[in-house]
Amino acid sequence: MTKIKSSQHLRWWVCSSLLLGCSFLYQPVVGQQNKAAARVSEQQIEQARQRGITFLRSNASRVAGTGGRGALFAMTLLKAGIPVDAPEVQPLINDVLSRVTSNDFKPASEHEGIYEAGVSLMALANADPEKYKPQITAIAQFLISKQNSEGDWDYLGANKTTGDTSISQYGMLGLWEATRSGVEVPTGVWEKTVQWHASRQCTDGGFTYHPAPPGVGAGNTGATHSMTVAGTGSVLIARMMLFGAGAAEAEPDPQKKKAGAKFGVLENFDDPVKAEVKAVPKGRTTQKGPTDATIQRGIGWMNKNFTIANPSGWPLYYLYGLERLGALADTDKFASRDWYQEGAAHLVETQNKDGTWGDQSGPDCGTCFAVLFLTKATAKMVAPTKRAARASRFGTGLLAGGRGLPTNLKDAEMSKGQVKARVMTGDVDKLLAELENLQSDKVEAAQQTLVEQIQLGNGEALIGQKDRLLKLVNDKRWEVRRTALWALGRSNDLQLAPLLINGLSDTVQEVTIEARNALKFLSKKLNGFGYSDEPTDDQRLDEIKKWKKWYLSVRAYDERGGLDEKD
Repeated sequence: MTKIKSSQHLRWWVCSSLLLGCSFLYQPVVGQQNKAAARVSEQQIEQARQRGITFLRSNASRVAGTGGRGALFAMTLLKAGIPVDAPEVQPLINDVLSRVTSNDFKPASEHEGIYEAGVSLMALANADPEKYKPQITAIAQFLISKQNSEGDWDYLGANKTTGDTSISQYGMLGLWEATRSGVEVPTGVWEKTVQWHASRQCTDGGFTYHPAPPGVGAGNTGATHSMTVAGTGSVLIARMMLFGAGAAEAEPDPQKKKAGAKFGVLENFDDPVKAEVKAVPKGRTTQKGPTDATIQRGIGWMNKNFTIANPSGWPLYYLYGLERLGALADTDKFASRDWYQEGAAHLVETQNKDGTWGDQSGPDCGTCFAVLFLTKATAKMVAPTKRAARASRFGTGLLAGGRGLPTNLKDAEMSKGQVKARVMTGDVDKLLAELENLQSDKVEAAQQTLVEQIQLGNGEALIGQKDRLLKLVNDKRWEVRRTALWALGRSNDLQLAPLLINGLSDTVQEVTIEARNALKFLSKKLNGFGYSDEPTDDQRLDEIKKWKKWYLSVRAYDERGGLDEKD
């Protein structure tokens, strides 16, 4: 390691914790995060985030001119919603611009040049990707030129190691932002980084800071939390660039039961919305299967070793990497635990009075990492996955803490505002009784189980239950109304279509979406009449009119359920 020559360099060296993946242990009281998660509120989380933002804004002038640290401040403030023309942000952006000359990038510190290039790209891409396209292109070319032949990025100059998982993730993050700004990155860049990570992955599926080359010693061991989220996240980015949007299927969580049914809103019966898929890059040789296997092993390590309070590696740097991994892998949980809720609760509990957070990285970088976590910075970037695409078309599903339920509906239920492990079983009669109970706190669990029962071939169980479902259509709880409409749509009874058409006029969007889906299922018109989930008033009236016309065309006069041509 190079000698520290000044107090300013020392502060920067400490701040660049994200380049130093040493295995330090941070040890608050074990189990504290679980207790905090049970009582922290969305309001408390937002208040903590705003206090952190206030600190960053009030100290932005102090870090202007420092290179990477200033770029990190700028990127964090922009992702947190502060406008680019804010007086705190513009000097930081100008400092980044001052380091781009003649289509080249000159980092403030050669030693930390890759880190600085990565966060500088993120800052400019979030400031104005069109205005700063030339500078973004120049920095991207710098990163591409500095990628090692085996696929990693490392310290520059005379400080190279056997490869660096931490620095490599900032090369990947920077280039990802560059592609989102319209810069073309050669396919080989993504392929080489996949190959490097796969060859350096630890024997247990995790990642370490400076992995040994293949064939050296007994193989890589000593995985840490911060490096595992970094390495796995990098491979997920490369996968997205090589194979298109959509996360790899995660290795099954050992604490979860095997899923037996699909998930849409209540049910995605036709899956008409596909993930946005990129064209296969020319010359691609990397295979999807081995790439997914690397990702699955990394997520498997997290499911076995998940923690918030005492990770191996730098705690706040780890949390930002954890947010990235959760967003890229499209999962709300590791080890059956809500990573965001626990992480946010931990940050609320450990924030300093001046709005900062701190660990080995110091208050500047530590506060940036914490604010990025609370802001869910990566989640706002990720292109729509299959689940997100379905949600945008069909509605948000059963919401939990504003983030939606896990992909597998069997894994959770809502009870008194908290996500808990689902334990509900029973036949359709019992499930409907739960929905009828106005005092029930297991409505969501009953919904989920009912959907699964029917999906798994128990559709005949709805026979004889129509009267109960008809009553539930008018229930005051919108969650119950939409479930009743879903079930009636699976009854194959066209006489019920008028009720579903009436559901299109419900005041709750989720109910209208479920009514539309039920009509599509019943009518076998899988595209319906092409209206969006948020039609204008005129469009809604026109859609209702068209569904009525369809129904009147397929049913006898005496079976029109109160509809007539004048409706």
